[in-house]
Amino acid sequence: RYLAEIAGERVLRRAQGARSKLNKILKLQALISRMQTERRRLRVEEFLAREHGDGTIRTKAAGRTPQALQNLERGVTVAQDLEEQRISQLNNSERGLLMTELLLQRKRQLEEKGFVISPSRERLLSDIVELTAQGYRVFLGGPTGTGKTVMALFALKEMTGGSYSWITWTGETSVRDLFGSPKLAVGEEGKLESGMTKGPMTRAVIGEKRGILHEEITAGQTGVQMSMKTLWSARPGEQINLPGFNGTEFTKAALIELATGNLKGRRHQERETMDPAVAREQKALEVPFMSADETCDYLILPSIIDRAGVMPVSRTDIEMIRKFSRAAELTQLAYLEEIPEEVRQSDFYKVVSPSGEPIVLTNIFLDTGTVKDLFAGWRASGKPLAMYLQEGLRRFIDQNPHFSEAVMERKTIKNILRAYGFNLDAENIDGFFSGAANIDKTVERSYLKPSELVFLLSGEP
Repeated sequence: RYLAEIAGERVLRRAQGARSKLNKILKLQALISRMQTERRRLRVEEFLAREHGDGTIRTKAAGRTPQALQNLERGVTVAQDLEEQRISQLNNSERGLLMTELLLQRKRQLEEKGFVISPSRERLLSDIVELTAQGYRVFLGGPTGTGKTVMALFALKEMTGGSYSWITWTGETSVRDLFGSPKLAVGEEGKLESGMTKGPMTRAVIGEKRGILHEEITAGQTGVQMSMKTLWSARPGEQINLPGFNGTEFTKAALIELATGNLKGRRHQERETMDPAVAREQKALEVPFMSADETCDYLILPSIIDRAGVMPVSRTDIEMIRKFSRAAELTQLAYLEEIPEEVRQSDFYKVVSPSGEPIVLTNIFLDTGTVKDLFAGWRASGKPLAMYLQEGLRRFIDQNPHFSEAVMERKTIKNILRAYGFNLDAENIDGFFSGAANIDKTVERSYLKPSELVFLLSGEP
């Protein structure tokens, strides 16, 4: 039966009418992506472009770039309207096939880049590019596990074409780690000569690299951070001196500079408070957790769909993934202490906190990386998805030595999971998830054909 159904799906996907409709939509989406990427590239190139004149190096005249940017913006708007119109003309089977193609595209992005551009990340990327194009250094802040470093690396790769340096800050990071340290080398006459190695900051500032990432800059000492303040004050084209180079003058290049970090607060008491003189040199952007829907549709489902387009799980399993993504989102809100008041007043909250007291998680919560890891390797395990998830959660919550003393937090996170239909302590797999009572399991299969994934696509035909 499976082989016959898959053969039927191939016929449906190759049907001239359906194939033509899908190709037009997919080409529009590819065109939108290219125009958005080109717009970001033009904005960054406009910032980096320099010309020589009157003995100085100055910002190059904009020329026709503003007109090109306007044309690209209009093109994206027109293409998006046309895409929406064409999607609305698809029937249910064709919508399912379109959803399959979108999941496969996201799967390829995850496999090739380890990162997928969801709507929230697309907006964040545009904000990073826009601030960079205005000449600002950009600081990406946010709680642990939101993907700040991954986002910064993705943005740097796109803006610099892969030409960037990288500094991982710690409490031990020194000025030499940034700019370079003394070295001895054998000269042309065979004599030892002293010199300097070029640190990552030096290579970026003098133009050997187009960008630099300060990873976890807030973990560094204020004095070391302040060593860059003079450089930040200098404009591209001006002469600068770098620490350790004995007064040698360099010409500062236009530079793309991103930083990530966790600011000192309730969750990061060990961090130094960022000096205002350092903080005002950067424009800060918040990197939030991905929403439950994005976690499900852009991370989990793309990772488990078969490359042939078959979803190797049942409708109940997909409902389980959705409910688990929402449970993970609630643990993140508990970690941030930002659970909405309407949730606290609901009957649902009584399952999470029978006493009605606010719930707070300081150690155990399901961040984006943890959620992704819980599903990694499932296909190769040969186990039912529910069993694999239950075992992974038990390892993470009950068997993790880091959380052995966090008894109340382990109880709280189990209550959150229970509120969404998960019983982590169930002795058999049938009792693990009970949150899909509306699905008729008597006619349910252990896989879904591409044309049946229509329920994952928002909107109505």
